[in-house]
Amino acid sequence: MNEEYPKKIITDYELALESTPKEVRDFLWSDTYKKIVEGIIKTCNLTPSQGEVVSDVLFDLTINAIDDVTARAKLSGVGVSEINQEKIFNLGYEFIISPSISEAEETVDLPETEYAEEEAENKEVLTQNDPLANLATRLSQPSAIAPVKRDYSITSTPTTSTPLATPQKTFDPYRELPEK
Repeated sequence: MNEEYPKKIITDYELALESTPKEVRDFLWSDTYKKIVEGIIKTCNLTPSQGEVVSDVLFDLTINAIDDVTARAKLSGVGVSEINQEKIFNLGYEFIISPSISEAEETVDLPETEYAEEEAENKEVLTQNDPLANLATRLSQPSAIAPVKRDYSITSTPTTSTPLATPQKTFDPYRELPEK
């Protein structure tokens, strides 16, 4: 089993790398990518060994070989603080992963009919399962509240439709009656 475990990891890694679009792979081996990673390492004041792990983690996240939890575990394993982890993730997503995703989406060519069908299916799933989508559509629709006319002037007097009640004298059997 010891020999099979590394083979499985290598196979999974190769599969993730092969499924990554060519343009993204070209970016990952470019000087621009290296400069961005070096900038992230300098921004977080990391040691060389921590920098190597950060570089590997960002590469693996970009090709979708690992998830965020595994990446955080690797960074914690080499002593990267949580504050620096947040910086690494924010900068990595902003300058490496998001542009890679945009590049991958631009290179994928779906025929118009397939795209339209997928979009319709996604909208159906979102409207059925996502309460936030329903809320967003309800909030985006115009609504109006009927205006109410109110008089705030000082000179007006309140009008009452019924006369004010006059108090009636009642006899209280538990009180002493004053002597006349």
